[in-house]
Amino acid sequence: MQGVRVARGPSPSSCVATEPRRRVIPSIRHYLGAQQILSAALFCRKALALEGSAPKDPPGELYTHHRAYVIGATFCAVAFLEGTINQLFQDAHDNDLGHLKGLDARAIQAMATMWGHGVPRTARYPVIKKFEIALALAGKPQLLRGPQRKPLLLW
Repeated sequence: MQGVRVARGPSPSSCVATEPRRRVIPSIRHYLGAQQILSAALFCRKALALEGSAPKDPPGELYTHHRAYVIGATFCAVAFLEGTINQLFQDAHDNDLGHLKGLDARAIQAMATMWGHGVPRTARYPVIKKFEIALALAGKPQLLRGPQRKPLLLW
């Protein structure tokens, strides 16, 4: 192309800031949570199928495959939980309300403010604690622990 200069990278003179930085928020979000939980379910089904067909003393290869499916299911389930709660806080922070429908505006603002302050944004917060913080900010009942807990109904 004639008259078009293609930059291969910043030149030293272009590294001087001439205007304030603006935060760019992508207009399209991709949530991996659905794929992560579907992967966990697939790994569970694969492990269960091996359990149903395995002899009492399974050979090493079968044991290794079963263990890989169980570990994969566990990691995918944890990734789903961690990613989902982080995405909800980030959505509140970015004012992307698609997945926050039905949540009170004050709760969304509280989540956004806390996320902006780094709470519960870092790895110091266990996943379950992040959910507890979100529930507290939304004024919802906390998760039950111990024998009184009931199954979580998603829909």
